[in-house]
Amino acid sequence: MDLLLDSHPMLWSMYEPERLSPSVASLIFDRTNRLFASLGSIMDISHKAAFHKLPLVGSNVYKLLEQLRKYDCTILPITQPDVLAATALPLIHGDPFDRLYIAQAQRHRLTILTKDEHMKKYDVQTIW
Repeated sequence: MDLLLDSHPMLWSMYEPERLSPSVASLIFDRTNRLFASLGSIMDISHKAAFHKLPLVGSNVYKLLEQLRKYDCTILPITQPDVLAATALPLIHGDPFDRLYIAQAQRHRLTILTKDEHMKKYDVQTIW
């Protein structure tokens, strides 16, 4: 299965795995699944860390990227078609990063691992 990690399960899988639902934990740690993370997640996490909204060890972007490499996680770049698709989405969710993840999941046919109830309102597959 091709899975896009939302920011919170990405960090929780590395630093607080007990916060993951059992189904999400099994999907993340099952090496037969392909994991993806948006470059937007890295930016979002770095931004929150800079404003001390994220006290996790994972707030260091270099450590985060190193951990993602250990997970064989593919980083999705932010492309112009991604941005255009995100801006064309209905305004159900106001978070621009989450709208980007939704657009990328739609464009790349990925299932999003997320606890975010707003994301589930879009035409995208989610699991929690």
